[in-house]
Amino acid sequence: MNKRYIFVLLLLSLLINTAYAGDYVRNSSGKIYKNSFGECWRGDFWTKDKAIKECECLTEQDQASKEICKTDTDGDGVYDDKDKCPDTPKGVQVDAQGCELDSDGDGVKDSKDQCPDTPKGVMVNEHGCTIENDQDQDGVLDAQDQCPDTLKGQIVNAQGCSRCQLVDSSFTWDKECKNVLHLNIDNAFFDFNKATLKSDFSAKVDSIIPYIKENTAIKRIRLVGHTDNVGSAKYNNKLSLQRAKAVKRYLVNKGLNPQIITVEGKGFSEPLASNRTETGRAKNRRVEVNFLY
Repeated sequence: MNKRYIFVLLLLSLLINTAYAGDYVRNSSGKIYKNSFGECWRGDFWTKDKAIKECECLTEQDQASKEICKTDTDGDGVYDDKDKCPDTPKGVQVDAQGCELDSDGDGVKDSKDQCPDTPKGVMVNEHGCTIENDQDQDGVLDAQDQCPDTLKGQIVNAQGCSRCQLVDSSFTWDKECKNVLHLNIDNAFFDFNKATLKSDFSAKVDSIIPYIKENTAIKRIRLVGHTDNVGSAKYNNKLSLQRAKAVKRYLVNKGLNPQIITVEGKGFSEPLASNRTETGRAKNRRVEVNFLY
């Protein structure tokens, strides 16, 4: 055997051993050899930590069983097949389902929670911070709120009461009230289940009569009666209309033109406050005086 032939054999052996010496068998260009089934040839030093998807994720079984074949699209550490929140923002902490944490359980995710240690059960705003003891969310804290069950959206005064509501015998016109004055007509002014005005009603309603007489711009007065939700709708519709008519009779007796006064009864369909409390129901038993110009 001549020396040249021996040299070729040695070189070939070296190349073969080198090709098998890595993770996968590769040619001189680094390309991995594959058999007719597309399977990669593993080298002598192949280990699991050197596995690559191109070679190890050929079947559905591979993709389901092999960790290397699984994907984590949002990079949160939870594979897509178990990730219930697959679009979690980068960098946020997630639970075992891949969803962002809400450490204090207030309904606001940690990445948006400006008050991450809110006590359990308290109401919070969109930033996760306590709505400080303002149950009706009218902007007046409960400690100063004389009307703690004001309906959402009502215009309130410093005491947390509707600015469109007549309080005691005072009357202040407020343009924001859209020309509407609310009069409470609970049992202080009507006997239970009756539409006859009590004598002490005059102390409150008389305060608005001079204003109406002096304001020549008023073209029409619309009286709308309302009730709480005790009893049937049919009964309360009738009662609210009767009470509105009683207020009209009183105003006419005080010198107002009956031709410009209309009446309507709406029963309990348009509450001013919550009917879940006695205080709220009392506020809902009222007559609204609408001044139309």
